[in-house]
Amino acid sequence: MVKDVKKLLKMSFEGNFFDVKSAYDKTNRAEMTKDIIALVNSSEENNNTAYAIIGIVEKNQKFVSVENVEKIDIIEQKIVHCIIHNTNRKINLQIRKIRIYELYQWQQNNEITDEIVFTEEQKKLESKEQILVIQLKREPRVVYELAKKTGPYEKGRSWKRIGSHTDELTQDDREKLMKI
Repeated sequence: MVKDVKKLLKMSFEGNFFDVKSAYDKTNRAEMTKDIIALVNSSEENNNTAYAIIGIVEKNQKFVSVENVEKIDIIEQKIVHCIIHNTNRKINLQIRKIRIYELYQWQQNNEITDEIVFTEEQKKLESKEQILVIQLKREPRVVYELAKKTGPYEKGRSWKRIGSHTDELTQDDREKLMKI
């Protein structure tokens, strides 16, 4: 997973199978569920694997800084809960915490974009600040959708990613996903 994260952070922009969030907004679990469904439904171009990284700040479609994910263990549990209870099918996932200091070291080794600005505290070996990486694996011939009404979204709704934007799946999209 680390190799993939480095590759994604080297690109310095989001894509169909890759999303960044500066923080997890506990008040908007419906949006997080929508984003995860869109990512996993759009992962076929990346060997059916998608990523969401919490703690990366994006501005004008560039990664500009990193923020510590506060209460990271609780956030991890809430994301897993969101996925398990709000999607129609099980999504295979792995979650990994990565120290921000480690990201800084990757940058020093030219393994990720040099556009991310780190604070002096984040550059210290003893810094305990972390980000959260969620790897999502899509099963073949499956369309992921809401299993129940979630926030403003009705049961059965489903999405895909187009670049850094989320769009509702069409019937053609659903048929295509059922074939791959």
